[in-house]
Amino acid sequence: MEISSGNLLLSKISIHDMDFICKIECDEKLWYFEESVQTDVNVVRNKYISKIEESGKPRSYDFVVSIEADRSILPIGLAQIWSYSDYRKSWEIGFVILPEYRGEGHGSDAAKLLLKFAFEKLEAHKVVGMCNSKNIRSAALM
Repeated sequence: MEISSGNLLLSKISIHDMDFICKIECDEKLWYFEESVQTDVNVVRNKYISKIEESGKPRSYDFVVSIEADRSILPIGLAQIWSYSDYRKSWEIGFVILPEYRGEGHGSDAAKLLLKFAFEKLEAHKVVGMCNSKNIRSAALM
């Protein structure tokens, strides 16, 4: 599954993305607003492999955020949406963009694509996002 707009692409994660995902998820510098970060690559890898192999109705969707650069696809982050409240048909979104690609509108574009996916494909009634009060960039985006 792919969702795109302009030169931004959200691709549903696959087994081929594990090295990139583990690099991002285990990098404490990217998650400085979080209370804890899983730094064990094997734990992260197993978590995402379980998600990929999950059967039944998905409760979450994980995407690699990529841009087209020099006629190739360059991964620059992760975007995620997960069920927040089944009863209310509410979903929560989250994303991270590598530091060297921040400030170029990629987070905003990824959030817009997640919102469109939520309302059009998941038939969400509500979508929420949360951030640490010190994460000024995420707060401004919300």
